[in-house]
Amino acid sequence: MLHFNCSKIRLNLKFLRFSYILIFYSLIGNAQENSQLINLGKSKKNIESRIQILQDSLLIVNMEIKKVESSNVLSLLSKSQLIINSKEGAKLKRHPDPLLSPYMILNNDLKLNVIDYADGYFGVIYDTTYGYLNEIWIKKDSAVVAYVNAKAEQAESLKYLSELRARKNEEQSEKQHEQKLIQRFGVSTYKRLKVGEYWLGMSEEMAVVSLGYPDKKNRSVGSWGVHEQWIFNRLYLYFENGKLNSYQERY
Repeated sequence: MLHFNCSKIRLNLKFLRFSYILIFYSLIGNAQENSQLINLGKSKKNIESRIQILQDSLLIVNMEIKKVESSNVLSLLSKSQLIINSKEGAKLKRHPDPLLSPYMILNNDLKLNVIDYADGYFGVIYDTTYGYLNEIWIKKDSAVVAYVNAKAEQAESLKYLSELRARKNEEQSEKQHEQKLIQRFGVSTYKRLKVGEYWLGMSEEMAVVSLGYPDKKNRSVGSWGVHEQWIFNRLYLYFENGKLNSYQERY
């Protein structure tokens, strides 16, 4: 019976050792898998970032192509001196303003040289006079339609490119500002500030970077120095001589 029990104990010990080994290697495997997942996640983010950059670049190129195509159409029409036929009773204005009274009424159907088009108005030359006609007074043929479409595409392209460049400039400005903050506070501190953390001993400048400017500020000066209370909705920060001395969170 004793021999049987000892054998049973040995079997149990072997089983436990085997179980521990399985658990150990399982933990190692899980750690390796987690590490692999983290690395894959980083690779995915890098690829997504590169894809976004390429997509933005492609959009810019496509818009530039449309811009050139529109310019080519406008150039051809300009070189061929686009002529439009006005309707009888057309109202010629000095400026493209719907509220402005006309300075001349064209009583006959006339052929007019087009100089420009914008917002529903054609800039035309009548004799030696330059004026504007609303498109309702124009007889539209294929050349006029092509000209209007080209001008509309050109305006849309210029607007989009302007917005895209403004966004790129804003992103570049934010990156430059971020680099300055990293140089000033260091990478680890900046990472904490970026996610809105606050801690005892931080400076007022750090608090502004992390939380923005307070909704209200109370300041008192005495022999002990400068005391400030910053109020952010449900958060109260208390600074002593420029350093965060305490804070209070309300829920």
